Amino acid sequence: MPKIIVTNHAEKRAKRVLPNKKAAMEIAQEAFDEGIRHEETAGRLRRYIDWLYFREKTANNIRIYHQKVFLFHGDVLITIFDLPQSLNTSVEAIKKKRKLDKYNEKNKRIK
Repeated sequence: MPKIIVTNHAEKRAKRVLPNKKAAMEIAQEAFDEGIRHEETAGRLRRYIDWLYFREKTANNIRIYHQKVFLFHGDVLITIFDLPQSLNTSVEAIKKKRKLDKYNEKNKRIK
């Protein structure tokens, strides 16, 4: 879990979508650690992430967290922007799957 570095541009963007700088740093770290990764996506959401990856050539690590898209280059946060609303249902489905997987994993250990 590397410490995230936030660029000036990401800081400016964070002011638009997040409450303050400290929250931006904390949420960026959470997004990096717990955000939805490319390999977890499918369908329209995956195509959207692919499109972002090819459009933003410097971003090699894209995460979705709290209906926001975080673009990282390694452990450096480049920018943040809102996820299109049409993709929110896909994100919710992934969250449900994660929750179910976590539940099943927990029950396996108990048995």
